[in-house]
Amino acid sequence: MILAAMFKSHGDSIIAGCLPILAAGGAVGLVTGLIVSVRVAKSAAQTRRKVQERFIGRRAQMQIYSGVPVFIVAIGTPLLLGRLAPILGDRVAAYVWLGFVAVVLVLSFIIRDHIPERLLIPIGIIGWLMLVLAAIGLCIYMLHQPI
Repeated sequence: MILAAMFKSHGDSIIAGCLPILAAGGAVGLVTGLIVSVRVAKSAAQTRRKVQERFIGRRAQMQIYSGVPVFIVAIGTPLLLGRLAPILGDRVAAYVWLGFVAVVLVLSFIIRDHIPERLLIPIGIIGWLMLVLAAIGLCIYMLHQPI
């Protein structure tokens, strides 16, 4: 196992042993989700609407769409706080960050009203996937840093 050789402790080697299983499960879930979403997207508009109402609903649609502002806030937070905290101080930077989060949330929900209904879920899924990819990239970056 290549991953087990990277990790020194016993607990880390157990986690490294589970990573191929988790990756395979994630790949199967991704392929299955893509197949189902493509089939639904190719169906008639009335069928899509029925599938969304039956399986997703309005609340879940909003939760999926919230991936967009969450991604923007997650990417903007280190950039904003990393540059403003030394200049303004920690307390003022925290309030500026809070204002940034509020503006992102308000703008995303204003823009949401102008996005066609059929694009809300794909845009939200892209936002969540970008967030997961950014987190994976951060983890890989942290693994390669010297202790």
